Amino acid sequence: MLILLRLLLPLVTVALLASQAPAVADDVPDRPVVVLPGIVGSVLEGPNDIYWGDAGALRRFERLMVSDGPRDPDDGLRATDLIDDIGVFGIPLVDQYNLLRDAFLEVGFEAGVSYFAYPYDWRQSNFTTASQLAAWIADHPVLANAEFDLVGHSMGGLIAEIYVRRHDPDRRVRRLVTMGTPLEGAVRAAGVLDDGWGDLANWFAGGLPAIKSVVLSFPSVYELLPRHTNCCAVGVPGDAEPLDITTMSGWEKIDWRSSTAPDLVQVEQALAAGRELGVLVASRMPEHLEVYRIISTLFDTPRTIYVDPNTRAVSTIVPGPGDGVVAAFSATRSRSDVADVTAAKHQTIFDDDGFVGALEVIFTDVIGPPKDVQDTVLSGITKDDVVVAIDTVGIYPEKSIAAIATAIEIRVRFSAEGRAPLDRLSVSLIHPDGSWTKAGFVQGSYRFDPAGGRVGRAEAEFLGTLPGLKNEGALRFSVAVGTERVASDAIQIIDFRR
Repeated sequence: MLILLRLLLPLVTVALLASQAPAVADDVPDRPVVVLPGIVGSVLEGPNDIYWGDAGALRRFERLMVSDGPRDPDDGLRATDLIDDIGVFGIPLVDQYNLLRDAFLEVGFEAGVSYFAYPYDWRQSNFTTASQLAAWIADHPVLANAEFDLVGHSMGGLIAEIYVRRHDPDRRVRRLVTMGTPLEGAVRAAGVLDDGWGDLANWFAGGLPAIKSVVLSFPSVYELLPRHTNCCAVGVPGDAEPLDITTMSGWEKIDWRSSTAPDLVQVEQALAAGRELGVLVASRMPEHLEVYRIISTLFDTPRTIYVDPNTRAVSTIVPGPGDGVVAAFSATRSRSDVADVTAAKHQTIFDDDGFVGALEVIFTDVIGPPKDVQDTVLSGITKDDVVVAIDTVGIYPEKSIAAIATAIEIRVRFSAEGRAPLDRLSVSLIHPDGSWTKAGFVQGSYRFDPAGGRVGRAEAEFLGTLPGLKNEGALRFSVAVGTERVASDAIQIIDFRR
C-alpha cells in the first residue's frame, strides 16, 4: 500500500474518517481484546480544535512541542480516537487502523462489546501510558475484573509489554500480540532525527530543525532508540567503534541539529527510561501468557547507523530484513518460534491477506487455511500403484520464518472424495538444491458426509523435515506425490544475529 508521506514510525495521519464495519463472524472469541496503536496513531484534540488527526496536522506540528522537554506534556491535549483513514477533503486515500479493526470484527469480535481500542497521547513516556491504561481498564465496565487479551502495533506493543509485567498482578491478560514492535528499538527512529520525513513533509511541518526540536521534546521517542548490539557506530563500515546512543555520552556524539536544544537534564532522564524499558522487555515474560509476534521481513530496514566522527552527522545506514521501519530481529527479540509473517510494510502491517487467518488461529483456536492450497483435481499414485484422485493439498510449515541453519518441520495434508487410500501415498519434500526427503504418514481419517450420501471424504497428514539454509533468503520447496510436484511454498530465513 502506498503511504503518502514517510512519517515518524508507523503512519502518516492526515484525516480521521468513519468507515463501515463488516458483518460479525459466527464464531465468537472467548475473551475481549484491547488494541493499542503506534506512535502518532491517535487523534490529539485541544479545547477547541484538533491538533493531530486532520488535513492540517502537519502544518500545526510545532504546536505539539512539549515545553522544557523531553517530559510528559501538560498542555491539556486529549487522545480521543485512533486514526482510521488518511484522506483529504473527506475523500479516503489510504486506510489505517480501520483495517485492523475490520480484521478483528471479521473473526468474531464486536466493537464496544469484545473489541476495544485505547487511544493515548503518544508524546509521553510509554511508562506513563501503561499506568493510564491500567486506570482505564480498572474503571472499564467490561474489562474490569475480567480476563482479556492485549494487541499492540509498533510502539503500542511496548506499552503492552510494560502493562503485563507491572500492571497485571492478577494475570488477567492471557494473550499478548505485538505487530512490528521495536522490542530492541528501531534504527529508523534515529534516522528520522537525522533527516526528518522527507523534503515535502519537512517543509509542511516547518522545516527539518523545527521537526527535530518538536520530536526531541517527546519522551516516547527516546524509548524507541535502538538498543541492540552493533546498532550504531562511529566511523565507517569495517573501521568503526561501537556507539551506545542510549547513554548521555553516546547521545552527545551525534549533532542532532535542532532549532531549539532540548533540556539536557530531561534528555538524560528520557534516555534512562529507554534503558529501563530495554531491561524490562528483556526480562522473563509471565509464564501464563501466550505471546505472538507478527512481523514482516520483506523490506530493507535500517539496521546499523554510522556516524562521521568529524561532522557528528549520520553518514551511512546499513539495511537488513524487516518491515521498512523495525528490523525483524527487533520485532521478535531474535525468537522465530513466536513469529508470524505478513507481506505488508510497517505502517499497515495488518493489511495482508493472511492476517485474518493468523487472527483466527491466535484468538479462536481454529486452524485456518493452509498457506498454499491446490484445489484442482490431482492424481496421486500410492505405494502399491493405486491411482487416487486428490482434490486438495495443503502445506503447513512449522514456522513462517526461521533462523539460519535451523531445520523446519513441514506438515502436508491431503483430502479426497470417498474412501481414497491416502495413507498409502508416497509423499516427498523437494529441497531447494533438488534433493528429496520422504515425508512420513502421521494420521488419517474418513468422514461420512450425510448430505453427500455414500461419498464421504478421506483425509491424511504427512510430516517431513527441511534442512536449514546457511544464508538469509527464501527457502523454497515443493511437495511431490510419487514423482509429480503437486504444490510449492517458501519460508523466510533470517539471520537473527546482531
